[in-house]
Amino acid sequence: PDLDLTVADELESVSSLDLVRIESVLREELSFAPGLRLLASTRSPRAWAQLYVEGFSTVMPCQRRALGTFAKPARVPLSSGQQRLWTLTRLNPEECAYHVSFSLLWHGPIDTQRLYGALQSLVRDHEVLRTRFRQDADGVVHQELMQETDGVAWSVLKRENNDARSRVRREPFDLTRGPLLRVALSGECEEVHEVLFVLHHIVTDMTSLKMLVEQLLSRYISH
Repeated sequence: PDLDLTVADELESVSSLDLVRIESVLREELSFAPGLRLLASTRSPRAWAQLYVEGFSTVMPCQRRALGTFAKPARVPLSSGQQRLWTLTRLNPEECAYHVSFSLLWHGPIDTQRLYGALQSLVRDHEVLRTRFRQDADGVVHQELMQETDGVAWSVLKRENNDARSRVRREPFDLTRGPLLRVALSGECEEVHEVLFVLHHIVTDMTSLKMLVEQLLSRYISH
């Protein structure tokens, strides 16, 4: 039978970490690596398909990265969801309602430097984790990438310092300065450690957290 297949012109509700997953699937399944900033700037499956048909995926990986970089716009706009979170956060900058936090309980010895190296690798490869937001003179807000080494606020806390852990969870994020990811390591006892993650919702969603943890643990093992 004939099938009427349509391609959406634009994805309005896709989150930044949805784009991470989309980019990963395109790279693995089609050897097509347009780059996250290009995906974010268009949010158009039709445009992505056109790039692929025109031979974007047939160039060598180094050429593909160069082409992807050249095609990226200077300023990446916010999604509709990010725009709402930007407005709400600016109205109530001291509010922590849009913080996303969770903890991992780590049983057994932990290599602090190895964990930090795995975290830096994750932040380097996922641009959304080291994104901050700037507003130009016309009031238009856009995404801005931070340096790879500046994308995470990392701390090692003393076991009994509950006040410090509370500050990590509740301290307001400055969306214009970043970083918008905090990770704190503390010891519950000699053999049990807590790894606390706090992100602003503008750079993450709940469905993406499992993927982030899985990738972090994988990088820790192989680091």
